[in-house]
Amino acid sequence: MAVGVGPALAATGKPAAPATSQPQASPTTLTGTSGPWNYRCVFPGANVTTSPVLCVMEQSLAMQDAQKKTVPLGAVIFARAQVDNKTPLSGRPWRLTVETPLGLSLKTQPRVAADKGAPLTLVWQSCVSTGCLASADLTDDQVKYLRHAKQGHIMADKLAGGVLTINFDLLGADDGLKALDGWISPGTSH
Repeated sequence: MAVGVGPALAATGKPAAPATSQPQASPTTLTGTSGPWNYRCVFPGANVTTSPVLCVMEQSLAMQDAQKKTVPLGAVIFARAQVDNKTPLSGRPWRLTVETPLGLSLKTQPRVAADKGAPLTLVWQSCVSTGCLASADLTDDQVKYLRHAKQGHIMADKLAGGVLTINFDLLGADDGLKALDGWISPGTSH
């Protein structure tokens, strides 16, 4: 056997073929828009007839400053994610997450209200360089109410006192969530 070469090269004079494995199918993503909402579901592999592992509907929030520059304010996100293979996505609740600007009090929890309805309290999750995230799992009744409302309001207490209110459009939320529900549970209507 030659010194410094592997047994396959020494025996044949050619390098050994690399071990082959079955290629993993890339996830498939279905996307759509409804009004100001962008939505998508991610399916494992190429088969979109299986249950997706993640479905998200989101709206980015921004405003114009005095110089007419667009300033990001945050986002509103509805999501369902599969946490294990035992519970299908249809069995998971919708989670509402909001991203807010920095500079808000973390001592009090932010709230989300729709139209003139009672606010839903969210729980702060974390802050990053672009803002803070808060979320809550929604009941079926809360989802139904939000999907048919017209205007949403994120309310969070400021560090210096007062409340920051960020309004967002709920028009199109019903159609977006219906599309996602159809991808999650084909053949059902909501």
